[in-house]
Amino acid sequence: MIIINRVDSMRGNPKELNSEYQQLLSIFDSIDEIVYVSDPDTCEILYINGATRKTFGDVIGQKCYQAFQNLNEPCSFCTNDQIFGEKTGQTYIWEFQNRVNNRWYRCIDKAIRWPDGRWVRYEMAIDVNERIIAEKSLKESEEKYRTLFEASPEGIVIISLDGTILDCNSSAMKISGSRKEEIIGKHFTQLNLIKEDDIPRLTELLSLLLSVENIGIIELEIIIDKETKWIEVFPSVMKKDNQIYAIQIIVRDITGRRQAEEDLKKAKRELEKTVSLYTATLESTGNGILAVDSKGKTMNFNQKFADMWNIPKSTLESEDFSLLTISQDHVKNPEDFIAKINELSSQPDAVSNFFIECNDGRILRVYTQPMYSGEISTGRVWSFHDVTERKKMEGALIQLNEVLRLMNKNLRHDILNDLTAVNSSIEIYNETKDENLLKAAFKSVEKSISLIERMRELETLVTSGGGLKPYSAREVVEGVIKRHKAKINVKGDCTIVADDAFVSVIDNIIGNAETHGNADKIDIEIDSKADFCEIRIADNGTGIPDKIKDEIFEEGFSGDGRGTGLGLYIVRRTIERYGGDICVENNEPRGTIFIITLKAVSDYYGIRSSLGIPVSGYKPIVHSTSKVKKTRMKDLKESSKSEEIELDLRGLKCPQPILKLNSKAIKLAKGSVIRATADCPTFERDLRIWAAKTGNTVLECLEKNGLWSAHIIT
Repeated sequence: MIIINRVDSMRGNPKELNSEYQQLLSIFDSIDEIVYVSDPDTCEILYINGATRKTFGDVIGQKCYQAFQNLNEPCSFCTNDQIFGEKTGQTYIWEFQNRVNNRWYRCIDKAIRWPDGRWVRYEMAIDVNERIIAEKSLKESEEKYRTLFEASPEGIVIISLDGTILDCNSSAMKISGSRKEEIIGKHFTQLNLIKEDDIPRLTELLSLLLSVENIGIIELEIIIDKETKWIEVFPSVMKKDNQIYAIQIIVRDITGRRQAEEDLKKAKRELEKTVSLYTATLESTGNGILAVDSKGKTMNFNQKFADMWNIPKSTLESEDFSLLTISQDHVKNPEDFIAKINELSSQPDAVSNFFIECNDGRILRVYTQPMYSGEISTGRVWSFHDVTERKKMEGALIQLNEVLRLMNKNLRHDILNDLTAVNSSIEIYNETKDENLLKAAFKSVEKSISLIERMRELETLVTSGGGLKPYSAREVVEGVIKRHKAKINVKGDCTIVADDAFVSVIDNIIGNAETHGNADKIDIEIDSKADFCEIRIADNGTGIPDKIKDEIFEEGFSGDGRGTGLGLYIVRRTIERYGGDICVENNEPRGTIFIITLKAVSDYYGIRSSLGIPVSGYKPIVHSTSKVKKTRMKDLKESSKSEEIELDLRGLKCPQPILKLNSKAIKLAKGSVIRATADCPTFERDLRIWAAKTGNTVLECLEKNGLWSAHIIT
């Protein structure tokens, strides 16, 4: 304005005026904002500075409305009426958006004297485009916020930093049950909505908000017309020029949600009771249970099922598991079982009951029936009951009948014939005194004695099947070889699972080699191979012809006619009862090799399960014909200072029994025996897992009336 006033005051010598005029124009050129001068009557542009020239070009001599506004006639918004006439000498300030470049300018207009003495229009246009845009944006944001504020379904309350309510929307009024005039201007604690116990906490949290700017969501219980409601509040700070000036609080009525949560918790508790009862029932049954959906995918199962098939829980719960997995890996005749599964899949309403035989020798009764949701079949329940014991008892009864048949046959036929021959020989001897008759009588007596020995072995075959237990194969062999004349070498050892009848097995094979093969040297090698024990009995006798190798284990077969034909038959039946195998090969350069394969103590539970026979504690054979021997357990104790302890774990809840057992086991020498008792329902499963991880051996774990008795070797 000083510059403009200077223009108005220019008077005097023309040379001086021209000099001052040039100085003034120089000053105008140095200004960064647009400056121009125009004739108010002709609208001709008389002067522009550098900023104007840069923005609009060299427009001197052009009409101002054409050069600056791109119009064909004077501007309708021209401000000449504000700066000429009676207002000459006054300054007029206004804001306008240019039509050429669309930018906003703050215009300062005034009438000034030009050097030639006429009044002209002077204007300085300051670019305020960014400010105008910012102000418009702010205004639009405020309008949007107000729209959202009022339309929000959630309550919004604005309070000052001291807690006074500045504003609220209709949703907040609805939640509080109050009108706006009853809320605005009051401190939030004066609304009588918040419980007195919550006011200190809420005040402290709002104070904390001013420093941390985020305190999360707060749940509050409020009282409206004596009715309890639950609200959820989320406070946040409001800033202007990076300064906090107020607090915005989002309020949600969560009464319905809280009630739904309480109802859900109640329903969950009831469901947990039902599931607990269902699970207890499922786990307490002695059968393995598997429930599958209509596509055969696992829905549920009990631990008995997992243990029965030795399948990890993770496998049973995987998408890939199905009964076909069991068929392929565990069932002896998988094709038949798969066909049955497919048949029942095509008959969703069918009920079925059948038996399957497993690869490990177990026999299972399978019962299956459909599951329903209303009248729609949604899947199928499979129940697997181990009937191996029953089948074994049936087999034992058949075997007993077979033994009784053989005993009856031998007693009534063979021994009666021998006694008749003895009686006849003695009667004739008394008359003739022929010594050959006495020899014939003694031979018949020896044959009868041999038959009676075989009857005792048959009796052992039947009566010894009550319990299998670990034995040292070497100790059994060494106990037997003392009865025989041949030179017998024994090499190696292995702990097998057998019973007292195993003595007769070794005795029969060695006796056959001496009696029928005329062997005077026998080599016995005992070798442990993974879960099996291989016993090779090789003699230097006459050997067994190939044509009768397949017959020597049959009942009544005698290669040279001198035997009873029962010895090797009893051997085969005994080995089969142990879950083992026996075969015969030629020895080089002469003789025979009998190869016995038995399960070793490392697969103790496998054989117990496969045979369905109870397994007793660890105790080697003590033979009646030998002196009292040190057992393998005593040898272990003497060699490693092992111990035998009793451990009472009754009353401890799972997994405390295993933890206490482990703490005791790690302090004992290798080969020590722990006899433990526990009443934890999952003790057997926990014990097996612990033994597998620590390398200890569980000899037995039996349950009676809820009490577990276990024998463990460290």
